[in-house]
Amino acid sequence: MLTKRAAIFLAVLSFSSILSADLRATVLRNTELFVFTPILNIHAGPGPDQNVIEKLAYGARVHSFLEDRNRSGVIAEWVKVRAISEASTTEGYVRADALLPIPTPDPAKSGFASLTDRLTITGDLTITRADDTTTAVQAYDHGVTLTTRTFHTPYGDFEEQHITASGFTVAQGFILARAIINQDGAGSDHLARRPNIEVDDEGNHFIFDDSHWQIISVVQTADGATISFPERAD
Repeated sequence: MLTKRAAIFLAVLSFSSILSADLRATVLRNTELFVFTPILNIHAGPGPDQNVIEKLAYGARVHSFLEDRNRSGVIAEWVKVRAISEASTTEGYVRADALLPIPTPDPAKSGFASLTDRLTITGDLTITRADDTTTAVQAYDHGVTLTTRTFHTPYGDFEEQHITASGFTVAQGFILARAIINQDGAGSDHLARRPNIEVDDEGNHFIFDDSHWQIISVVQTADGATISFPERAD
């Protein structure tokens, strides 16, 4: 029988391995993916030693080759994609952990609006009131739900927001979160942040990264991953 320490050690795997596994499932479900790193190399074959035949910028859109996935049953770190531009069409291999099935947030905007302004609203805004708290919930395409809670106090109103990305894991949620808070362009240090994926007493993965000025919190839920940006206490 595994000890608790051994179980935690096995659960807290390397970020790249967990993310590759998570994104493999996503790539199998989605053909359209977006680049979430400043520069992404397209290689002639799967592997970093293969020739680089094209470079893609942050926000570029690619299409994956679903028929080439999962033939061996082995989790792959590389995805075969097609990138189409006005000048050419390029096919090759890219790292899976640089892609997500959702448009990239706009670095020129702040907060969750950097993402939601690039999405389409689906359904009506739902507003509920309980005691001194008002909760507004708005759904968007790509499985995103934005929840805004307003706390009404004698000292004024205070607002708290989080989003849930349906079907995402905490690893994918962190890639999205670091892009949401980035307002320094595609070369920002935020896009190079590497998290520590931890596991709680109930076996759920979570990330709490306070290595930069903006804290990132990602929690696994039954529906996907919930992202928030807690305020510092100090």
